[in-house]
Amino acid sequence: MRESHPEFPVTGRSYKSNIQIVPKLFLRHFIIAICLSGQVSARPADDALDFEAQIRPLLMQHCAKCHGATVQKNGLRLDARHAAFKGGDGGPVIVPGKAAVSELFRRITTDVPEERMPPEGEPLNATEVELLKRWIDEGANWSETDYDREAAHDPRLDHWAWQPVQNVSPPALPAELETKAANDLDRFILAKLTEKQLFASPEADRRTLIRRLTFDLHGLPPTPEDVDSFVNDSDPQAVEKLVDRLLVSPHYGERWARHWLDIAHYADTHGFERDQRRDNAWHYRDWVIRAFNSDMPYDQFLRDQIAGDVLRPDDSDAVAATGFLAAGPWDFVGQAETPSPILKRLARADDLDDIVTQVMTATCGITINCARCHDHKLDPISQREYYSLWAVFAGVRRGDRVLSPTVQQQLTQKRTELEGQLTAARAELARMQGGDDLATITALKQKIGEFQQQLDSLPVPEKIYAINAETPPPIRVLLRGNPEQPGDEVTPGTVSCAGLPASLGTADFTDAQRRIALADWIVSPQNPLTARVIVNRLWHHHFGVGIVDTPSDFGLGGGRPSHPELLDWLAQQLQTKNWSLKSIHRLICLSATYRQVSNAPSDRSDSLRNPAQTVDADNRYLWRQNPRRLDAESLRDAVLAVSGKLDQQMFGPGYRDFDYKEEYAPVYTYITADRPELWRRSIYRFVVRTSPDPFLATLDCPNAANLSPTRNVTTTALQSLALLNNEFMLKQADYFSARLAEDPESTPSTQVFLAFRSAFGRQPSAAESTASIAVIKSVGLAEFCRALLNANEFVYID
Repeated sequence: MRESHPEFPVTGRSYKSNIQIVPKLFLRHFIIAICLSGQVSARPADDALDFEAQIRPLLMQHCAKCHGATVQKNGLRLDARHAAFKGGDGGPVIVPGKAAVSELFRRITTDVPEERMPPEGEPLNATEVELLKRWIDEGANWSETDYDREAAHDPRLDHWAWQPVQNVSPPALPAELETKAANDLDRFILAKLTEKQLFASPEADRRTLIRRLTFDLHGLPPTPEDVDSFVNDSDPQAVEKLVDRLLVSPHYGERWARHWLDIAHYADTHGFERDQRRDNAWHYRDWVIRAFNSDMPYDQFLRDQIAGDVLRPDDSDAVAATGFLAAGPWDFVGQAETPSPILKRLARADDLDDIVTQVMTATCGITINCARCHDHKLDPISQREYYSLWAVFAGVRRGDRVLSPTVQQQLTQKRTELEGQLTAARAELARMQGGDDLATITALKQKIGEFQQQLDSLPVPEKIYAINAETPPPIRVLLRGNPEQPGDEVTPGTVSCAGLPASLGTADFTDAQRRIALADWIVSPQNPLTARVIVNRLWHHHFGVGIVDTPSDFGLGGGRPSHPELLDWLAQQLQTKNWSLKSIHRLICLSATYRQVSNAPSDRSDSLRNPAQTVDADNRYLWRQNPRRLDAESLRDAVLAVSGKLDQQMFGPGYRDFDYKEEYAPVYTYITADRPELWRRSIYRFVVRTSPDPFLATLDCPNAANLSPTRNVTTTALQSLALLNNEFMLKQADYFSARLAEDPESTPSTQVFLAFRSAFGRQPSAAESTASIAVIKSVGLAEFCRALLNANEFVYID
């Protein structure tokens, strides 16, 4: 990929045309070079240097070819004030008042041929070298001109995502379209379709709608009874009642926690070569489920995950929330086992990078980790800003900690009291030994036994794998990202491109102050990213693609919003409705846009043609709903639900569908999930990073070593083979068939009827019934059930 620079970001998405900027810059360079070409003469020593007459021409003549407006090798630009003092990938090159330690001066005077600048053409003569040295030693005075100010403007800051959320009103529609809008959301979609000369599709039938809504909001199929109730409900508000019922169900939190845990790359093991267990990590997963179910305001949801333990240290829920910061991989060898300080520093650097990347990607859709080794090549994010975010989390260490400090304090106090009483009783017994007061001695021994029994029965404080805080050490910019090349020290801060103050405090700020400051910055109503990012994530999971199709990259390397006004309107709605995510779900699910059929033809047969496949083959303007394949976990859970074996127990430690063997690198050997304790919902599985579940992995379940804002959707022969022949699927087909045959009065006809209603939520057609009965009589009921669980109608959502 070509490197980016302020005047030529490698993107076609900047609002300001580069073509308008470059000729003006070159013209000024050309005039200066022509008028002042040749040897630059020095002024008398007692005169003040004239930068414009003596130094700028020198820089333009010898440096601007490689470090000017159009080319900035190693990220260094020397034709404009702001860039020259900022320096390049290796840090500042001009130290005002100190030519001897300025990299610019060293490079023009060095005797090392491969380091000498300029690399081609005539080197600076003695007079020019002396001028530069004198200029730097005298303070490198460089008065800002119009040229410097114009060059200082970074056109990347004009990018849509950095602009404030606009106060948008739904567009007016022509009279003939008014009846097609179920709510204000539809007005944005219909206006865009009209602009593109496209047409919305009709509403899906109720059977399709309840299946779609139930999978979207619960990750499970609707029961036949639920389908019948909804299909036969004559209430005009039937869809609203269904959506409200689905949103208040505890299954909603189980479904949507899965999406957030993908972003947090949550797992129950460390990863790396010593992929050891995190037996206490599940508290965070359960907290996420509860947070979604309670419709916790999204701003509080984020604040608690970043700083809950210091905002409310006595609240075990707030402590559990900070499992977010510890959810990613952790290098046990590099952090805890290696004796090498170099490897420890590298592992710690990777650890901080993971935390910073997760926080900024999940909340703000920023690819901050691209600035680890140099300034971001696409977005206006400096390397220094990246390391200022390191400073925010410099006092954070992953590990087990007590879930409730209050409970721990109470237990510690009780233990201290009992140990004191035990010590006193033993001392008294020792004093009385040899005496003749046997009754007292016997009573003391009994009391000692009781104290000891009470001590032994004291519970161990419950722990969570989350974070432990310490005094933050200094953080320095790492030149080229190398922990062995520390540069300038940085203070806690964040990115400036969002238009908010980037400083988050001074070097003496505590860990608590730093994390609270960042949390406040992220959820600030003036932050243009946070609300946009989360409503786009919700849209992505309801339609299969977001309004911005790169949900974790809102920068210049990401996608442009298909409906920018709608995105801002939804962000406004979220904030005005107390950051309620359920309110956005309701807006989306009750819209006519969401309720469209997914199999609409690309053309209409009437006089108004709808050339959608030509104009919008990817359906970015949503002239229909998008059909989607069930994700791996929903497919597994649906199989268990249909077979009648789904265990709906919520919360607690994850089920372990593997045999565990303790080795230097632990061995996880997966087994067939054919026991009741292994039939819980997939959200409760014990997730192993280096040894993923092979069945789920085949179905595109993501690797928890990586952040996964979107799920890959592949179509492979292995998937068909797994669904057809995996031992889990074969066992569940047997259970499904046993469920159908449990009524002794059942017949192949009634079994087919019940099977179709359970698997597809509908009755079989006459032809399907006839063919199915023939299959049952030919190869058996279990094989028929196996076929249904492999049908596209079961695996896909219309």
